Amino acid sequence: DSLQRAQALALQAVIAIAQGQPAQADTLSAEATRLAPTHPNPWLARSYARQAAFDLQGARAAASTAAGLAPTDDLVTLRLAELDVAGGDYRASRRRAHAALDGPQAGLARRILGFSELIGDDAGAAQIQFEAAMAADPLDPLARLGLGLALIRQDELSAGRRQMEIAVSLDPGQSLLRSYLAKAQELGTALMAD
Repeated sequence: DSLQRAQALALQAVIAIAQGQPAQADTLSAEATRLAPTHPNPWLARSYARQAAFDLQGARAAASTAAGLAPTDDLVTLRLAELDVAGGDYRASRRRAHAALDGPQAGLARRILGFSELIGDDAGAAQIQFEAAMAADPLDPLARLGLGLALIRQDELSAGRRQMEIAVSLDPGQSLLRSYLAKAQELGTALMAD
């Protein structure tokens, strides 16, 4: 059946993204949306594939299509909130994430709120959200990264760097995490030299 095939292709697309194969993810997700254009999951996969190809506008369009198909799905709402954060619109991101705080994706909503607060320049509020996200999912490396950034912004370099080290240990293949940790270590070295 075409829906099952589309679901399988959507899953394969997400796996391809995780494996660093954005072109394959793009092809798989495009085929998934062709096979099941009225189902939100292929559109979510398409959104992630377009983001992996550095097409935020295409990622937002695909997520918006998913939202039109499943307007009460917290995962879809939070995908749009993630894209709001990526685009620097922390107010829209906050609004969407707040709508999902009581649902099954509360940990993800808290993490997104944390990044929204960082963009909005409130490191203390961000810290509270990241700690709540970590309570929901202690193995979430992005919540640890966010907490590290919030702590560093509050002049707690050592504690922030420690959270980033934990984030890298949770997902050592994630280059973004390693990059932030390296920057935090450079900052620590520079401060010690002063």
